[in-house]
Amino acid sequence: MLRASTIANAAYNHRQLETIGGELSFTVGARNLFDRLPQKVLMLGGNESIMYDPTGRMVYARITYER
Repeated sequence: MLRASTIANAAYNHRQLETIGGELSFTVGARNLFDRLPQKVLMLGGNESIMYDPTGRMVYARITYER
């Protein structure tokens, strides 16, 4: 049986930066912000990977330019 748990994600997006005849926007964020590990279970692989991502914390950034 799996215990209740919470996975925190966070993101910040800034848009409408007028530059060089277009619009620039950027996003920074993190998935599984507090690096919570998946719960151990008695099955092949040893952890619950359908509801939990076994890769741990993921930090990302994205820049978009539109004319």
